[in-house]
Amino acid sequence: MKENKELYYSEFKDKSTIISEQWKEYIDQEWKSYYGFEAMILPSVIWKQEILLRKIHEKFPFKNVGLIRLPINYNYNWHKDLSRGCGINMLLEHNKSYTFFQDVQTHSNESNNEQYNFDEFGTKFLKLEYKPNTFYAFNTQRLHCVWNFDKPRYLFTCEFEQDHNELSYEALIKWMKENNLN
Repeated sequence: MKENKELYYSEFKDKSTIISEQWKEYIDQEWKSYYGFEAMILPSVIWKQEILLRKIHEKFPFKNVGLIRLPINYNYNWHKDLSRGCGINMLLEHNKSYTFFQDVQTHSNESNNEQYNFDEFGTKFLKLEYKPNTFYAFNTQRLHCVWNFDKPRYLFTCEFEQDHNELSYEALIKWMKENNLN
C-alpha cells in the first residue's frame, strides 16, 4: 500500500530566507518549559519578513511563533496535540533526529487476503524527511513523535489562533493548493 504523506504533512514551495539565517541570534534568550520541551517566542519583526508566513498569517492568524529545543537523547512520545489542529514547522538544526507519524491505515497481506492493524503489536510509521530551509504544514491531530540524538534539536514552529475545532489541517492544505503554495 502506498503511503499518503499528505495526510500527515505537506511541504510549502517557498523556502525560508530570513529565519533560517537569523534564528541563532535568539537562542541565548529565555527558554520556557512548554509541554515537555523548551520553547521561546520569536519576535514578529523576524518572522514577518518571510513573505510566505505573512500570507498565511493574514488568512489564519498566528497565536505563537517561536523556536522549540529538544535536548540530547530525548524522545517526545507518541501524541496528538491537545488544541492545535495543525501547525507550520521548519527543522533548523539537528545532527540525528527523527519525526515519525503513526500510519493508522489498515494494511493487507495480499498472499492470504488477511488485514492487519499494526496497533496490536507495534506501530507502522512514516518518517518526515525535513529539507533544509523548508516550511511544512504539519498535521498535529495525527499521532506523531520525535526522537533526538547527539546534540540539541531546534525547530521553528507556528501555532494558529484557531484551535482544532476551528482550523483543521485539511482546511489549511486546501487553502495551500488554492493559492499555489505547495
